[in-house]
Amino acid sequence: MGKTIIRQTKDDYFELVKKKPLKRIGDEQQLDEAVWMLCCLDGRVEPPLSQGESDYADTLAALIKDYEHRNPVPQHPVLTGIELVRGLLEDFQLSQKQFGEILGLSESAASLILAGKRELTKTHISKLSKRFEIPTSAFF
Repeated sequence: MGKTIIRQTKDDYFELVKKKPLKRIGDEQQLDEAVWMLCCLDGRVEPPLSQGESDYADTLAALIKDYEHRNPVPQHPVLTGIELVRGLLEDFQLSQKQFGEILGLSESAASLILAGKRELTKTHISKLSKRFEIPTSAFF
């Protein structure tokens, strides 16, 4: 009985190695393939993973972690709500006056918001969210 379990573990492990060899991940395509393979294993509930599949998944996860450690994802600066508004106005080529019209404000009130002398209200954010089809949370 012990030999059958050992043989099954080795067979499961080596079958996976044939599909996706366990080696250092060198680029984004290899990373995507490794993540896909790991997701296939981790997402499986029935039947439960064999010892060989579990060992393979653990090693693959370590290789993914190593790649991500060597190639960190660049952190994007967090925009303030008003910086987002300025970017949207630029991207959509909207004037200060048009910005005021979106919010239902005068051009001078819109100017104060863009200058950072006045805050966006919840109503303003709601209007901007609808106009530009982005979540209100983006402005916070």
